[in-house]
Amino acid sequence: MLSLSKKNPRSSAAFTLIEVALAATVLLFAIVSAFQLVVVGTRMLDFSRKQTIAAQIIHSEIDKVHTTDWTTVSGYPSSSSITINASLANVSSGFTCTRAVSSVKADGTLYKIVFTVTWTTKNWTGGVTRTYTRQGTTYVGKNGLSATYQRS
Repeated sequence: MLSLSKKNPRSSAAFTLIEVALAATVLLFAIVSAFQLVVVGTRMLDFSRKQTIAAQIIHSEIDKVHTTDWTTVSGYPSSSSITINASLANVSSGFTCTRAVSSVKADGTLYKIVFTVTWTTKNWTGGVTRTYTRQGTTYVGKNGLSATYQRS
């Protein structure tokens, strides 16, 4: 007697519908996560770029003060909004800069000048705006003392 064994169709090497659905779900989560990483990375690059521009504006204004004569520096108002240097105009739209001047010594021979650069960013997903600032400080003395430091 010869017995021929037939293959059982259920034992064939194929994926079930549940396995395919589970694999598709895992793949979907991986793709969505990758898109979120791209969005977060783009935001971080934009913020870093804007911080760099703010630092350049501050350094430009501090350099301008260091090359200004004492009569002009001592005549600065205590607080004022200033026009950003024309060489930075093409990248500095949306930035504002203010200058605050205070006398450190009672005889008016040493001034502390603080530059504050402000900018706002809009969240791409929610439309929420957030304001950021960066400050730089310099000290200017009548007899030539100039010291500078910066704070985020």
